[in-house]
Amino acid sequence: MKNKPLEPIKFNFYKLDILPLKENGDLRAKDLLDKIISVCSPNKNGNKGYLIDRFESRIGVDRRELFINYITYNHLQKRYKGSICLLRRGKTPMVKPLESYSLIPLESLNLGSLAETTHFFIDVSSTKIILCFEYNYYGPRISDLEYYFRNIGKDNLGITKKTSITFFLDRPFEEVLDNIKELNSFDIKIEPKKIAQIEKKIVNSYFTSLNSIGSLFSPKYLSFKAYYQTPGASIRTDSSKAKSMVEKLIKSFRSGHTDLESFDSFTIEFINQNDEPDKLNLIKNQKSFTIEVNMDEIRSHNDWYILIENEFNKFIEQQNG
Repeated sequence: MKNKPLEPIKFNFYKLDILPLKENGDLRAKDLLDKIISVCSPNKNGNKGYLIDRFESRIGVDRRELFINYITYNHLQKRYKGSICLLRRGKTPMVKPLESYSLIPLESLNLGSLAETTHFFIDVSSTKIILCFEYNYYGPRISDLEYYFRNIGKDNLGITKKTSITFFLDRPFEEVLDNIKELNSFDIKIEPKKIAQIEKKIVNSYFTSLNSIGSLFSPKYLSFKAYYQTPGASIRTDSSKAKSMVEKLIKSFRSGHTDLESFDSFTIEFINQNDEPDKLNLIKNQKSFTIEVNMDEIRSHNDWYILIENEFNKFIEQQNG
């Protein structure tokens, strides 16, 4: 039998911030996270999960039902190992029996619901809560996990005021935001169905036309490019409104209210405060790493952890150095 080809799996790094309500001000972020996880951990709740529909309040949007199916804590390493699942919607896959080529609808087997799984690891060894989070195109994203924790902390337990995610770029967020003087151009590409994953107030301000185009023509992707200066020309048009949109989106990415990975492309070219041309690709310039995985050899969450441990350790050392 031929060896199965290795599969590249990408992991990104994020920082999780959890702020308590005033009356819970004596609780550290780690304490708040412990309490949140105690609610959603199947191990602590008789193997019962905690299901949340992220889009419950959105009219005309498919359900996005999430639950954590596994999470444990290693006291020596001060790290959580877990996975979050998304119940799959849409067309049901078919199953091919071993003995024939006739296909059977999976739902006819009455095995339950299909779920996509994303693995994550959380380091709480310092005052910063750092996540190493798998990128799974079909599965839950980092914004799903942030919403999940926020929902439990705020609505279920009533102990948190704010939960947010910061993703790491090759240069700090503040440096990017403070350094944009004028935009030369921006280039955005997104699937129409994923516009719903953008923060609602930003959609209402900037994406209603794209939504309409998506509904009218049903394309696979929408690509939106805008130029405010012709290369080699000195005349430029006012980019202040576009600059405002880009800044609001970057802040929404940073807070976790919009999932950056909803976009297939997000590139800006700008003039910095030193009047020099600059460029940033928010997708490619994230702090991440990729591992080559033989999926047949993965048997447990600890197997996943062993694969990412060295890269996770190096990143934590950089953050604490």
